[in-house]
Amino acid sequence: NPGEFVGTYPLPEAQMDRFFLRISMGYPTLEEEMAVLERFSGTVKPQETLTVAKMGYTHVEFAGFFGLPAREVKAILDNNGLKVSGTHSLLDELDGDFGALVDYHHTIGNTNYVCGIRKFDPQRLAASVESLNKYQKMLAAEGIRLGLHNHDKEFRPNEAGQLPVQVLWDNTDIVFEVDTYWVYIAGKDPVKVIEEMKSRVPMIHLKDGD
Repeated sequence: NPGEFVGTYPLPEAQMDRFFLRISMGYPTLEEEMAVLERFSGTVKPQETLTVAKMGYTHVEFAGFFGLPAREVKAILDNNGLKVSGTHSLLDELDGDFGALVDYHHTIGNTNYVCGIRKFDPQRLAASVESLNKYQKMLAAEGIRLGLHNHDKEFRPNEAGQLPVQVLWDNTDIVFEVDTYWVYIAGKDPVKVIEEMKSRVPMIHLKDGD
């Protein structure tokens, strides 16, 4: 039915990790906390304790790296006992210097490159599927898993009646970081969606919203 997701895709157990047991802090969540941003601006020494570490978090998901070289990010993480659970990145970043991008993620210890898609008309959706399939294989060869972070439009039919999340599920081998807020905004039950997609959902994005 239009607007309803259907499908299962069991992955080998070895490909699923334990992220369901880890709670990570996404740095956009802390934008209002200037102490965190100051510590990632290069003005505070890496050995100082980050607020997120003081709060008891052990993992973080980045959405950008504040212009810092990978070695500096890694030093800050190490000095705070933090690891990277993933990044919220752009798909088209992979079209740039792929080798340099992979080196950066290797250096900071990231194995989950999670991206978003902006346009869902049939032509651009097909182009995104092509790019995801291309880079999924390339990243997998480097030990990095490619995933998709959804907004609401993935769960709304496009002008051709396609449900983007179904197209992406059926035509790629990527994993999904389900954003429960945007699923809800799309009029879906986040719990039901996660249950339906659980074989390819190693990460869940939780946040408040109006």
